[in-house]
Amino acid sequence: MRIAVITREWGKTSGVGRVVADLVDVLAERGHDVTVVTASPPPVSPPPGVRFARVRVPARPFALRVALFARRATRLARAGGFDIVHGNGADCRGADVITAHSCHRYAMDRLRREGPWRDRLKKWLNPVHPVVFRIEAYNNSPRGHRRLIACAAGIKREIVATCGTDPGRIAVVNNGVDLGRFRPENRARDRAALRRRHGLGEEPVLLFMGYEFERKGLRPLLEALARLRRREARLLVVGKPADRWARRLVARHGLAGRVLFTGPVVDAERYFAAADAFVFPTLYEANSLVLLEAFASGLPVVTTRGVGAADDYIRHGENGLLVDAPPAAAALADALDGLLDDPGLAARLGAAARETARSLSREAAAEGVLAVYKDVLAAERAAAEAP
Repeated sequence: MRIAVITREWGKTSGVGRVVADLVDVLAERGHDVTVVTASPPPVSPPPGVRFARVRVPARPFALRVALFARRATRLARAGGFDIVHGNGADCRGADVITAHSCHRYAMDRLRREGPWRDRLKKWLNPVHPVVFRIEAYNNSPRGHRRLIACAAGIKREIVATCGTDPGRIAVVNNGVDLGRFRPENRARDRAALRRRHGLGEEPVLLFMGYEFERKGLRPLLEALARLRRREARLLVVGKPADRWARRLVARHGLAGRVLFTGPVVDAERYFAAADAFVFPTLYEANSLVLLEAFASGLPVVTTRGVGAADDYIRHGENGLLVDAPPAAAALADALDGLLDDPGLAARLGAAARETARSLSREAAAEGVLAVYKDVLAAERAAAEAP
């Protein structure tokens, strides 16, 4: 097939970016002709068999960048004579197949009700949200797509409830993880070196990954860290560098020296190898790839029932630990103390997490997406042949 994949930002430092890049890699490996339509400059070393078409849009204001890219990228892809045009969320305005990595309207409504007041105020004032709402409403309407893909069963429910989309038009294809890159065996290779890089010894190390500190629960996590019985435990925060808000929280809880902010990294698998547990106390999440990467790495995971994919593959007490959302610092601290005090429990959860991840590979995800492509093309042929 000749396939156009629309993604505004290309790269492997964000969760959605890695999901799209993994899909493109597998499609190209299977012999499909893939063109990535993006606003990012083409990579110096593009994946074999993949072409890039750049759409130039202004970097600021961000709301204008989002709106212009969606319109221009979709027009460019439509004119290319592709068998399938595959868009991602609000990065397109209409496509043959659109992957919903979240339901933005549902997420914002929930965050405005339940999120911290500072986060709620930012959500209300940010002009990008009305733009995304309009694009999402069009994409989720019958004229905006031939098929939708929801990255978790929970996201499908949110789209149906919020946008009134016919559930028969939505296929659920869970995100997939690179099982060769993220694996327990990385510990023997990377653990000691990564810990030395950040001045860590043999003390317990907790790992958090994310850019949106407030929504993804860094505030209750820092409070929980201050409550832990294991006072020597350290926290690695990977993603966004420490901002003034985060530095104030660290100082308020007396955590100087116990929290390390790394900024964005390209070798995330090494950080999973260096950690003893992955903590992701998010208020709301669709189907975060970092959770799957932690599962694949064989780490015990503590997250919340606010994860849209929690019902899909996380079983409390069997392959991970779940707390309510929004998370209470006391409940989070209790869960973490239980893991740190019971190495046997941590080992069992980590081993079960790895087994769960085996059925959620990036190859399995690509097969699910290809099945949707084939359904779309079969329906198109049937319509063309009908009297």
